[in-house]
This record gives sequence, C-alpha cells and structure tokens, in this order.
Amino acid sequence: MAKYTDIYIFMKKSKDEHIQISGAEYSIANLRGANDSVFVKKMIHLFIEVSQKFISEMNLALLEKDLVQINHLAHRIKPSIDIMQILSIKQTVRDIEQAKTINRELDIQIAFMLEKLNDIIVHMKGNYE
Repeated sequence: MAKYTDIYIFMKKSKDEHIQISGAEYSIANLRGANDSVFVKKMIHLFIEVSQKFISEMNLALLEKDLVQINHLAHRIKPSIDIMQILSIKQTVRDIEQAKTINRELDIQIAFMLEKLNDIIVHMKGNYE
C-alpha cells in the first residue's frame, strides 16, 4: 500500500491529466465529462464502489480456487481499468481473464492487480471525496 510520502501527482492543466501513485497510474481523460467536476467525482465514486466489490469477490474466488469466477471477474473489471487508463494492470487483467489454471503465477498477478487497485482507491478517496 502506498505511503503518503510515496504519493506524487503529475498534473497537467489539460484533459490528459495523469495521476501516478507509487507506480499505479490512472487518468480521468477518458471520462466524457472530464471538465465537469461533479461528473468526475460521481464517476470516481462509482469506480471506487465497483473496485471495492471486485476486490472482495476476487479474494473470495481465489480462496475458493474458482477459476471460472476469477476469469469472469477479470472480464467484468476490464472496462473500468481501460476507462481509467490504469496502465500498470491493463495487461495483467487480460492475462487473468485468460488464465487456464490456478498456479503461483496467477496468484502473483492477482495480488499485484489487487494491490494496485487498492492504492488507487486510497488515492481517489483522499483526493475526490
């Protein structure tokens, strides 16, 4: 999890605002109303809600070793990751979605993805709530 001292933000005065937190990068540029702060805040809250539910469900699926559910959950979160331009886990979520077996590599990929999502959630809560 990111420490407050590790958090740094790259801000631009244009629509392609990118925020980076300890290697977990996201952008609000793809949000259709990126210039409307109320809309952005609403979308951030929705992303947080969806991501928190995803993290809980993915942890449960991993605990139960339910590969079908793991693949399904990765498929379901993929559009959110793409819209928020979370480049650090863009390929990881696709690899998890296509995984054929539960093994150490998959466990590592899932842990990496969940850690990055959690870092982003913490950052968003601190900056958009």
